[in-house]
Amino acid sequence: MLARPRGLLPDKDGPAYSGASLRDISAQGQIGQFDRFHEEPPFEPTHSPFGLSFPLGLLRRQALLILTIAVLGTVGVGLWVSTLQKSYTATALLVLDQRSSNLLEPVTQNKIEADGEVEILKSDSVAMRVVERLNLADEIGAPPAKPGLIARLTGLFKGTTGTDDSTTDPAAASNEPVSADDPSTKPASPAVATAVRLLMQSVTVRRRGLTDVIALEATAPTPQRAAQIANTYAEAYLEEQVAAKLAGIERASIAISRRMAELDEELKRSESQIGTRQIYQDNVQRFKAIAQRRETVAPDSRIASRARAPDIPSFPRPTLFMLLGGMLSLGAGIAAGYLRDVYSRQVHTVDELELLSGVPNLASVPDVTKVRRGDATKLPDDILTRPRSAYSGAIRRLYFNLQLLVNRGSKLGLVLVTSSEEHEGRSTVALSLARAAAVAGLNVVIVDCDLRRPTLHKALDLRNEVGLVDLLAQTAEERSVVQADRKSNCKVIASGKMGTIPSEWLLNPDRIKETLRKLEANYDLVVLSAPPVGSAAEPLIFMRDIDVVLFIARAGASTPTAIRSNIRQLRRSSEADIYTVMTYTQMRGARAELSL
Repeated sequence: MLARPRGLLPDKDGPAYSGASLRDISAQGQIGQFDRFHEEPPFEPTHSPFGLSFPLGLLRRQALLILTIAVLGTVGVGLWVSTLQKSYTATALLVLDQRSSNLLEPVTQNKIEADGEVEILKSDSVAMRVVERLNLADEIGAPPAKPGLIARLTGLFKGTTGTDDSTTDPAAASNEPVSADDPSTKPASPAVATAVRLLMQSVTVRRRGLTDVIALEATAPTPQRAAQIANTYAEAYLEEQVAAKLAGIERASIAISRRMAELDEELKRSESQIGTRQIYQDNVQRFKAIAQRRETVAPDSRIASRARAPDIPSFPRPTLFMLLGGMLSLGAGIAAGYLRDVYSRQVHTVDELELLSGVPNLASVPDVTKVRRGDATKLPDDILTRPRSAYSGAIRRLYFNLQLLVNRGSKLGLVLVTSSEEHEGRSTVALSLARAAAVAGLNVVIVDCDLRRPTLHKALDLRNEVGLVDLLAQTAEERSVVQADRKSNCKVIASGKMGTIPSEWLLNPDRIKETLRKLEANYDLVVLSAPPVGSAAEPLIFMRDIDVVLFIARAGASTPTAIRSNIRQLRRSSEADIYTVMTYTQMRGARAELSL
């Protein structure tokens, strides 16, 4: 047996592995550490959220799932946005005129508060004027053929726009007595009350900062309708101001008329008429001034900018919705990818494999199935025809690392290649390693030890009439079972046919030991392509006389449970040096993971 290289291998009585998942192992700290790592911080599994390689590895491994969810989510948001009814918002600007609007009076400053005017704009009386001018109450009673403002608002506020018996009294704020026959004191009809409420919900009034500018924003299904409502609302507000002033003038005129009538009666009865006549003349002058003001009354505000029909809808915003939808879909895709990656119970990286196995990984063989269009049977040919390919580089790295670890010059001895399950690249790596060593000048033979399901002779187009079975049964000489690889200097021993020979007799430990020692004496490197540990006993039987075991694990397919269990069995069977090789890794990760 070979001497164990110092600082590279675990002790025979290595740590026992327990737990059902990689996450359980990661919580145990330094489980699976070997001497090489004693001077370094413990390995951190890639699935740990604190590992720097976790996000990039996750995105790379689950790129298809993440992109699929992101694209489907974004398209779904786009389709949903296309079904939403568009609405447009038009804005009219009002500015408060802080000077007296009466051209016949001296210029004075009025005490007009912008915040107070905003509240007046929000009052029912202004909205009532707009409803009357645009006949919005009729739209409530008979919806138009095309959806209008009221129809849209009714749909949006369904359940809150039913019949309302409340009244809207524009003159309610006035302290003056009103006649019972005044139309303004009559209760508004349900349609008018509903129209007023819906209109106020579709109009936003706000002051622009600390300025005297007030913005009126009206929302409607069409651009023209939005501009019409905003401009009508602004005009109604100015009319409301004029109406309030006229009402005040009218009240003053009535009061002065009454006073003049009283003074006229006093003049007729009074003996001393000088004082009374002077008072009467003063009231006449006031009455004329009030009449003159009635002709020149103007609002205290003006329209600084009339609303125009907007070019783009205010709702929905396709760009914003698509951006938010894309971000949310991408987040959902990453979350789904994370759950799939963490809970799939599969090993994806070399760090995880070394943590689980407790032994060094000699090489990461890249996944080139896409380049090969799914045909992996020709990969061993790359060693000869494409020496600069990523696959050939990984196999050469495996060969050089193995040569340095064995440290016996060109005599590498017996190397057994196995895995947990089928289709992990076991036989491909074995043949590729044998050819790489043959190219380097070694005298190499590869032996197919899979006696039940032999595949090596098929891959090399060789016969299988005689082979390892005949050597073990001592029914044929070595020279009669050895065949030549037609593409390299490598020698090949097929499995042969068992026929009716009992496997228990054929796989006798003494027969195996004698056969292997003869091959080791005649060749620099003997590569044993064994069946998977999880499905056959041959690897464990051959382990007694093996120098090195290469355990193949496929990225994204091998499970932590299988790796732990099979490595444990191999350790129990022999003191042979065990190393791992990860296959089907991502192309960018095809680099040496073991620093020598």
